[in-house]
Amino acid sequence: MSFERFRSGPRISVDNDRCELYAICQAEAPGLFELGTDGRLRYRRRLTERDYAAAAAAARCCPMQAISLRGLPGDRDIELTGRPEDSAPRRTRPPRQR
Repeated sequence: MSFERFRSGPRISVDNDRCELYAICQAEAPGLFELGTDGRLRYRRRLTERDYAAAAAAARCCPMQAISLRGLPGDRDIELTGRPEDSAPRRTRPPRQR
């Protein structure tokens, strides 16, 4: 499978509002993610074919579902965040009033 046909190529994005810096992504993909001594998460945005499996594992393992993979093979962007059952759209309901 070749990623060359995608203009921007496969890439990682992290939602910094969701990320709680647990560094599980670093454990899953140490070549892609690094939690610095200053407490900031650094990551390589562009993926190669070799990196895809590790990046997908990091996205699935993120407890805050803050990691997205985009620009993957297919007609549309694919977003992998958290467990597959968590990736379905959720409706938020206001709390019941008694």
